[in-house]
Amino acid sequence: MRDIREILIQLSEILDRYDYDERASFVRGLAERDPAAGDFWQTLAGLEFWGGSGAVWEIGPFYLTDPTTPMPAEDYKRFKAGMVELAEILASKGLGDGASGIAEVFRRDLEASS
Repeated sequence: MRDIREILIQLSEILDRYDYDERASFVRGLAERDPAAGDFWQTLAGLEFWGGSGAVWEIGPFYLTDPTTPMPAEDYKRFKAGMVELAEILASKGLGDGASGIAEVFRRDLEASS
């Protein structure tokens, strides 16, 4: 499993590329924090990532957002794969309740597209 910060940085870079600026900034800010810090894991497992409208996970397919970028379908797959990795890490810490359902949808999407 990759380092949590590596996953968060990759996600923030992908979000930046498609102009999801607020979400990218939030994810980047979390990547810069120490995972041992008090509320790091609760924030990662919280509504900002896995909640409803405006949450990190809830974005449209990138080819709809910016069809001019060279690899929107591949970036969207990388985004979903990163979110699945985060959900698996959270589950290993007993914090994956909000993430597990979303991760399962992303997992099925990834399997169907491979």
